[in-house]
Amino acid sequence: MRYQFNNLFRDKISTGIDIRNIEPCELADNITEDEIEQARKRRANKDMLWGAVWCIGGTIVTLASRNVIAWGAILFGGIQFIKGVIASTK
Repeated sequence: MRYQFNNLFRDKISTGIDIRNIEPCELADNITEDEIEQARKRRANKDMLWGAVWCIGGTIVTLASRNVIAWGAILFGGIQFIKGVIASTK
């Protein structure tokens, strides 16, 4: 999507239109529902990946050192992973 925005701005600049006056709805008109859905899926997959990394990393550190501080990483990772799972099922 960023590529599409960059092309839109490049086209507007090359035609001499002041991009500071572009309404947000002009940008939204160029985005399809499929692109929005793909962006949501990419974000959900990223949340699941990094959530799992934090959760597993926190678990390893906790088991290795018995350090209570790593519980934050486990909780954060678990919540982020669940958030990604919920977002990917929508």
